[in-house]
Amino acid sequence: MARIETIDAEVLATLQDDILRPSVVEQAITLALEELSPQRREEDRAAIERELATLRAECERLAEAIGRGGPLDALLERLKSGQERRDELERYSPSLGRSLRLRPSPPLSNDSERSSPTGAAC
Repeated sequence: MARIETIDAEVLATLQDDILRPSVVEQAITLALEELSPQRREEDRAAIERELATLRAECERLAEAIGRGGPLDALLERLKSGQERRDELERYSPSLGRSLRLRPSPPLSNDSERSSPTGAAC
């Protein structure tokens, strides 16, 4: 056998022996069904709605801090980051039927920068 044919045979044997075992396939199917369940979709929807509410409030507080003359570069960067995350979540929220494995969001604020929201920045 040529070298590439030997490698191909080894790869196929590994797939057959390690991945295509009935127990592995059954576990993969079980996990996929759990991910697609209505309960999981509702949990994802609720988590996204909570994060969106937090992001909107945080964007309002950051806009206020900018208006008060806070450290402009840092505040603008945090506002931009929050708006990008909000936009990402809003793109997914109408169609929660697809997988919602989004990147985790970093915390946006410190308690020292919080104030009551009055404007609608986001």
